[in-house]
Amino acid sequence: MTKQKPPDDPNGNSAHYNEGLKYRGISRRDFIKSGTIITVAIILAVYFILTGCRGIEKSNLDSVVIVISNKDVSSERIAAQVLMEEVEKRTGFKWDIVTEPPENGPMVVLSSNNKTENANIKPEGYNLKIEEENGKIKILISAADGRGVLYGVGKLLRMLEWKKGKAILPENIDMTSSPAYPIRGHQIGYRVLANSYDAWTPEIYDQYIRELALFGTNSIEIVPFSGRGPLMKVDPFEMNITISEICEKYDMDFWIMTGWGLILLIKLKVLKLLHNIKNYMMLVRGWMVYFFPEAIRVSVTQSM
Repeated sequence: MTKQKPPDDPNGNSAHYNEGLKYRGISRRDFIKSGTIITVAIILAVYFILTGCRGIEKSNLDSVVIVISNKDVSSERIAAQVLMEEVEKRTGFKWDIVTEPPENGPMVVLSSNNKTENANIKPEGYNLKIEEENGKIKILISAADGRGVLYGVGKLLRMLEWKKGKAILPENIDMTSSPAYPIRGHQIGYRVLANSYDAWTPEIYDQYIRELALFGTNSIEIVPFSGRGPLMKVDPFEMNITISEICEKYDMDFWIMTGWGLILLIKLKVLKLLHNIKNYMMLVRGWMVYFFPEAIRVSVTQSM
């Protein structure tokens, strides 16, 4: 029996066309409606991209000035330097650092020691506020201390949408953030066992520790007294001294941890260890904590 061909509809559409829509479970009217919605969505997306109405645009951010209260305040100076360098790497814009706010033009104002001005700012916390008034952009990072300023800069950098020759920030942001825990440390064991960062240079370590600080790390721990491996660019003793200087630069606590275990029960080994520790304490920069394993504490007590 030959299958009869369905008739065309009154609107002039072929029967095969209508059969196809029917097979997909949608009517011709719904198909047209969905196509219209997609077309409108594409037009709106193109409009938003071209008009740049989703943030503070490039034309306002290519000549930003970073304002600090005093260049003698090292925490504000370092935070400003970090912000300037990281923005320039990504966008090519050079944001100058000054101590007096300009009368016109966009600015980022960094300010520490604001405990009395904002009671919600806890130790190492910050308030980040982005305002635009009469076409003038003002970005305020107020912190309770020096670390908070750097963490606020880190948040600002993460909010920045960028590429070469362009930078976009959200509008009218007002947020306060403080760390959940007082100690936020990270161990860096510059030794052969690392199989990775034993090949790093001091410059790579500086960038690595900088980025840890921008995300809220406030402590770095090293594992000293390691032999020099084939990939090491710098002697381990000298590199650990350099790491302590980097920690001081970014206002981070510097820790030394030794886990030599039971071999240190030998008195001679303990005395040698104490001698090495004394050398480190004389050379390292910044505030330092030393972690003694239980075996070392017992050995030191027995040797005294």
